Amino acid sequence: MDDVTDAESTSHTPFWNMAKEASLYHLRQHRVDEDAVTSLWNKTLRKANTILEMMQVSDYEAGHYFDPPRDTAASTFTDTTNPVDHNYKPHDLSWELDLRANDNSKALCSLGIGTHSYHCGGYNFSYLWDHGGHYKNQHGMFEYGFKQVLNPYAGAIVAVENCSPAYFSDDDYPVSALHFWSDVAFLQYRTACVQYERMFKQPAADLKYILRQSIVNDDTCLLVGELFEKSKQKLTRWPGVEFPADSVGGKILLGCPNGAGVGFMLVQHKAQLGIKCVKNIRLFLDRSGLLNLLFVLENVD
Repeated sequence: MDDVTDAESTSHTPFWNMAKEASLYHLRQHRVDEDAVTSLWNKTLRKANTILEMMQVSDYEAGHYFDPPRDTAASTFTDTTNPVDHNYKPHDLSWELDLRANDNSKALCSLGIGTHSYHCGGYNFSYLWDHGGHYKNQHGMFEYGFKQVLNPYAGAIVAVENCSPAYFSDDDYPVSALHFWSDVAFLQYRTACVQYERMFKQPAADLKYILRQSIVNDDTCLLVGELFEKSKQKLTRWPGVEFPADSVGGKILLGCPNGAGVGFMLVQHKAQLGIKCVKNIRLFLDRSGLLNLLFVLENVD
């Protein structure tokens, strides 16, 4: 697809088509409630407010936000977790990784992530944890599994293709307890950091960026569509539009399905990552006209 111009970004890209479809679908599913979209909006804001508070405090304090309260917010999945024990087949796809043709190559280079794998002079690792099976919807066919590009040098996670069987499979499909993106992507990043430090003999950088790219989640598209309808801003190619995490727009992006996982990664892995929070969130379209969310992280003093 050709580059998306500013004019085109207002109504004719795949993202805006999906946002409209999601809105119609949501209203059909909740046709007895005329305020369904408003309800989703307010629920997302409440979730984001909780995540923002949990990111800022200690693990012990964050645990008390759960119902019932816990002594820790930490995930049960740690650096020693073996994906094979949870019915995943891990694959290192770094040999075939070439991001030069990626729809977000300009953004990746601007952030210092680059487009080359560690085999070709870069620092990118590509891991797929395959769970088997697949799911089909109006957007296409999706394999159950989690695929990220990880860059320990730049401190970045790029979420490429992620489809959890916990949300899409039927009752007969065996679902692992390890099925949240926040846990799997964290483990994949830590695996890449170990490999990076062994290969390059230098410590991995702090985690600074998480990019959720080419988003097709219906609720996320619906919420972003509502956000830009309310704000009257234009959603364009990189660098797009930036929202502070504590603004209304930032909260909608943090609380949406593709944002909450980022927050929970930081909340539930403080022992390994330190106390971090989302500073701001940048929204932009890729060359295919799909939605992307870049979460910029910072340490909490």
